[in-house]
Amino acid sequence: MTFDYHRPLLPQGKMGRFVARDKETATRYGRVVLAAEMSNAQYAERHQHLAEANNMRPPPSHHRIFSGYVVVRRIGHSDRYETWMPEHVFAEIYVPEAAAQ
Repeated sequence: MTFDYHRPLLPQGKMGRFVARDKETATRYGRVVLAAEMSNAQYAERHQHLAEANNMRPPPSHHRIFSGYVVVRRIGHSDRYETWMPEHVFAEIYVPEAAAQ
């Protein structure tokens, strides 16, 4: 992943749509989520600027930089929130919406 200085402030409306691979994840977090590639360090910067407005979970440690995704869960619900997860975890849980159809 190349570093993009504007990436941490990416609007949710510009994120891709992904679908949960299993029913349990879909029930717990919503069938569809918004997500974008973002390192844990970029997510920490995003959290500094947008935590309150986007109801964000605290960032993970970023002493080492890892590839991953910012994920918007529970779309359409009052408890909608953002979180970050490592790339391999995200790939196990979600697929692009277009691939799921």
